[in-house]
Amino acid sequence: MIFDYFSIALRNLIHRKLRSWLTVLGIVIGVGAVIALLAASDGLETSVRRSFETFGANRIYVMSGAGVVGAVASINTLTEDDARTIENIGGVKWVLSYTQNSANVEFGREKKFQNYIIGLSTEDITRKYEDFSFKIAEGRIFHDDEKNAVIVGPLFAKNFFKKEVKVGNELLIKGKRIPVIGIYEPIGSAQDDSMILIPSELSDELFDNRDEVSYIEVRVQEGIDVDTIATNVERKLKRIRRDENFEVLTPDQLLKTFGSILIILKIVLTGVASISILVGAVGIMNSMFTNVLERTKEIGIMKSVGARNVDVLTVFLFEAGIVGFIGGVFGVILGIVLAEVIEIFTVNAGYSLVHISVGPWLAAFGILFAVTVGILSGLLPAMNASKLIPVKALRVQ
Repeated sequence: MIFDYFSIALRNLIHRKLRSWLTVLGIVIGVGAVIALLAASDGLETSVRRSFETFGANRIYVMSGAGVVGAVASINTLTEDDARTIENIGGVKWVLSYTQNSANVEFGREKKFQNYIIGLSTEDITRKYEDFSFKIAEGRIFHDDEKNAVIVGPLFAKNFFKKEVKVGNELLIKGKRIPVIGIYEPIGSAQDDSMILIPSELSDELFDNRDEVSYIEVRVQEGIDVDTIATNVERKLKRIRRDENFEVLTPDQLLKTFGSILIILKIVLTGVASISILVGAVGIMNSMFTNVLERTKEIGIMKSVGARNVDVLTVFLFEAGIVGFIGGVFGVILGIVLAEVIEIFTVNAGYSLVHISVGPWLAAFGILFAVTVGILSGLLPAMNASKLIPVKALRVQ
């Protein structure tokens, strides 16, 4: 019986090819958009979590003002004394202090403005290197007491200037020629992979930082509660500095913030994509109503030879479901293609750790969702068809 319903429904759809494909197209676009956007948001969330796993959960960031890690710090309210104060707190393994500055950078005949010129001591860069949170792809790290050298990010090296920057080249920063001694491995974001790292002594010379610090990275000893250390750091700095012009952030806090943003982003993107689904649903409903009108006499004949209301209802629901299924399958294929395109754009934009893929569960959801939309959209026309009175239906010319 089910096969009969299916064959009748499929035959009717094939008989009206153009209308059927136009109806399917609305579902394809809607499902494709939903699948691609959900895959993109899932890929972004996964990349953020992996980034935190790479850096480790046993780190605390102390920011000057109310900034975020990596943001341009217009006022460096922290000092090296603050870093030393934090280092003396029990449970702290080590402390790294960063200065962040901006300047024009010249390479060859090009001059461009760079926001992320990061100064840190040669000892600090060695600590990060030995801690495996910082790796060199080409060249080397700073030698002890090295003052005139830079290490650049992979995205800066490849894309910042028209000509690729290589180890051994020189950059001109504020009138000083500085050799490039290394290129570090990708971290994952365009900002992180576009930095210029310079020794703190050179940063003081070029930018007159005067013992000022943009942000401090705190490594907590293994087995020590990070939140407890963060609370101790905040209390100690408030007591010593007698102000609150700083912010202490833990990985959990940062992850929760990113998570909240991603949830909102996912809801908004899904809502926008769902508009296409709604348009497709209206298209199915309109097409089914038209089919009912065109096949009124056929429905009358079916009922006159014994077809029940439920039989007519089922045939039309099968038609709507098949339209939804076909739209779902092609929509998933479109979603996979769009996801690949989005990944190419994100990688080219510098977000090398963002991997976007459509998993089997997401694909199954897309198809099931499309079938459900199809059946619900076809329910009202199918009910109208099933309620037609055979005598009246046969009179229709």
